[in-house]
Amino acid sequence: MLDRRFGDAALTERGLDEVRDVLVATGARATVEAKLDRLAAQGLRHFDGALLDPEGAGPLRALLLATAGARPGGEAAVRPRPAQGPYAPQPRGGAGSGR
Repeated sequence: MLDRRFGDAALTERGLDEVRDVLVATGARATVEAKLDRLAAQGLRHFDGALLDPEGAGPLRALLLATAGARPGGEAAVRPRPAQGPYAPQPRGGAGSGR
């Protein structure tokens, strides 16, 4: 199914839903999100070890945490980011969904 959909310029919403379902069902999405979390945590550890001006380091670290999807409380651990943009999963059914 993925081979058929890859590079398909005429991919429909239904076809895109099928691709999303396969990526979730096979664990590919979770694997990628886990790797992103590990890399973000590693980057934050490097940031925390850098010699930076304290006045600028605080706001910059807060920005990095927000970008990485940090958990509330400023912990270096990150959570999966909400999907956004053209590849984000869309709600199925319901008011205004057009399905």
